[in-house]
Amino acid sequence: MPNRDRLETTLSIWLSLGLFTLLTGFFWLTDRSLYSKSFYALFAVPALLGLIVTRTEMLKAIKQPAVLLFLVLAAWVLISLGWAEGDKVSSSLVKRPLYIFLALAGMLYLGAARATVPLRYVLLISMTVVTAFVAWTAPEFLATRKPWEHYIGPGILINQLLTSHVLGLLFVFGVASVFLSERWNHFFWICLLCCPILLWGIVLTSSRTPLVGIAAVLCWLCLIRPSRRTLCALGLMAALAVFAYVIQPTIFTSRGLSGRPEIWVAAFGKIMEQPLIGHGFEGSTEFFVEATKMTWRDPHNVMLAVALELGFIGLAIWIAMHVAALRACFVQRANTDAVVASCLVVFGLAAGLTEGGNFFSRPNESWFITWLPLGFAVAATAHMRTNQGSA
Repeated sequence: MPNRDRLETTLSIWLSLGLFTLLTGFFWLTDRSLYSKSFYALFAVPALLGLIVTRTEMLKAIKQPAVLLFLVLAAWVLISLGWAEGDKVSSSLVKRPLYIFLALAGMLYLGAARATVPLRYVLLISMTVVTAFVAWTAPEFLATRKPWEHYIGPGILINQLLTSHVLGLLFVFGVASVFLSERWNHFFWICLLCCPILLWGIVLTSSRTPLVGIAAVLCWLCLIRPSRRTLCALGLMAALAVFAYVIQPTIFTSRGLSGRPEIWVAAFGKIMEQPLIGHGFEGSTEFFVEATKMTWRDPHNVMLAVALELGFIGLAIWIAMHVAALRACFVQRANTDAVVASCLVVFGLAAGLTEGGNFFSRPNESWFITWLPLGFAVAATAHMRTNQGSA
């Protein structure tokens, strides 16, 4: 069916362009609303068309446990709107699960042996582009910075912590690819050249969140691919800590724990007001932290945020969804793409321990530690279901 093949190729290219924009758009777009609109036009729409055109194959791919658990979670999110109270609660929230589902569907389409440009090359190109932006803008930042300023980056980036989510995910992709490359080809050398610059950008943000995620990833690599290279991973972990301390010693000491324990304890107290079902998606979750004399909504921990809004029922589904994704990657650990994807999931989970309260949002920087890692994981395992060759 030449016409169908042509349509599938067009959708694949369309989705690859959309994913590239999703991964790099913060650095070169001129308006934040354009970022969301580009996702709808370049990724959500072709993902929906892909579901329609290849519905039989896509239905098989969607039957992965992680995707099915996401659908259960999405249903629970929508049900929770029934008891959610607050200024942010509105009918427009119904669209949020759909956006995320289409993001996962688009990655599944690209991962299920249909991509004209393989997913790992979209990531490679995106990492290279972001690295170029960091190399271009970081020296100018250093030349003009004030003592209290942190690197944010160009484009529509607005907060150094959010910037670190983007840089952290791409760094983890690069460093995992370096450790897992079977031969020193162009892919290996590009990743090797990009990683130090991305790490430099992360250090300049002064955010410790990605450093926690990177350390967790290196430990995960020691578990999932035990070999001589994992010994190098342990050495690299120590080297990263030394590097960060030498370049910017205050990154570990200046802010202590930034009030996280006090925030977590207060958030847990709020959770226990309605522990089973939570306060509803985008409901009234404000809690007062005595140590800061402030009222907070963001618990600075993704799992606590899930429990706040969706209760322990929602949290159990959230954990099961990620465990299912990691299990699928672990089972298929002979495939490099699956192992790299699992590293991205581990990074997101670890980074989410100290940041990331907005877990069911429109496309934004928080997706880099929530839905994008999960999407790459289900795409990598979908690839293995339709093509047993090693990446």
